[in-house]
Amino acid sequence: MSSKTLVLFLIFAVLIFPFFIVSTVQKEEPALYTFRAHIIEPLESSYSVYRYFLAEAVEGTYPDAEVILVINMIHTEGELHTTRENNEVWIKGRLLTEDDLCEKHYVYPDHAHIYALQVKTSILWPDQIALLKALYKSPVATLPVPSYILFYLLLENPSSHTPQTFFILLVKTLLVYVTIFLVIAHRTKKWNLLLILLIYTLLAMILTVPELLY
Repeated sequence: MSSKTLVLFLIFAVLIFPFFIVSTVQKEEPALYTFRAHIIEPLESSYSVYRYFLAEAVEGTYPDAEVILVINMIHTEGELHTTRENNEVWIKGRLLTEDDLCEKHYVYPDHAHIYALQVKTSILWPDQIALLKALYKSPVATLPVPSYILFYLLLENPSSHTPQTFFILLVKTLLVYVTIFLVIAHRTKKWNLLLILLIYTLLAMILTVPELLY
């Protein structure tokens, strides 16, 4: 395989890998309901933080055909302006208990109340978009990792971290130093330099996945 072909392959891998991760790796959250909701109408509320909507569950897992969506204007992730009358959005949320309702929320009788953690209007959930951004930024975020090792060993208590965390820091540190050495050694060879930087980028993304998901 020629250097040019390998460079093109690595560019493709760098672009596709984050999408592959966010689309295939999902945390199991059995306590949450995930469904497509048709917004019927907004409901009155005197709270400034919470918004309430009567919605019809169309697809997915949900407690009742009609539910009350509770949107937290600060903590609910996603495009909240899409929760308008007659809009359809995907909701990921948890069922509010009677204690939750009595303490913090308006109560609309005969309806299950779903506290929306995320609102999705595109292909990806908000947490997937955040993961995607973090993976694309990881090659830059990995560069200062060698300085973290010194801080980790001298100023922090190593026992407060898992062995996996320390191992990833060590591998990232080694990756940065090896990349710097190879870049200096091959600085006059354009295709070799591109290969080194692309391999570094892909490895930095791969090493960041455990930090973001586990």
